[in-house]
Amino acid sequence: MARPSGARIAAGLSEGYERLKKALREDAKTPAVAELIADFTSKALDFLADCNQIPLVSKVRGKTYFSFTQRRSEILSRAVNAQLLNPNARQQLRHLTEGTLANLEATDRSRLLYTIAIAYCCASDLLRTRDRKTPATFFECLIGHLFA
Repeated sequence: MARPSGARIAAGLSEGYERLKKALREDAKTPAVAELIADFTSKALDFLADCNQIPLVSKVRGKTYFSFTQRRSEILSRAVNAQLLNPNARQQLRHLTEGTLANLEATDRSRLLYTIAIAYCCASDLLRTRDRKTPATFFECLIGHLFA
């Protein structure tokens, strides 16, 4: 089975992004918003799973960072904290959708929230070069839902 093209993935994420913004405007605390965020994160993680990780040099002792890049591309995503990203977070996303984030241990909760916050941003960096507004708005949507 052929993998979806970057344009098709970008279109799917754009559609989800618009649905998320609309749902958030209607009621930020609904389970529907959590479902959209979880779906969005899962799709971004699927895309990133097919990307390469380029190690970055960190001058902060004990911290390891990398950037994602697509095969045969020189475009890099923003830096990712390797200790906080959980590429296998899909199963833990149910804690977001079920409203049970507090049931996770603090470390697992931090990793999950970091993964949710960074996954789409990295995918957007690679699919929509020079677009800083969309990832920032997604982050606002995530924070708005968590605080609601």
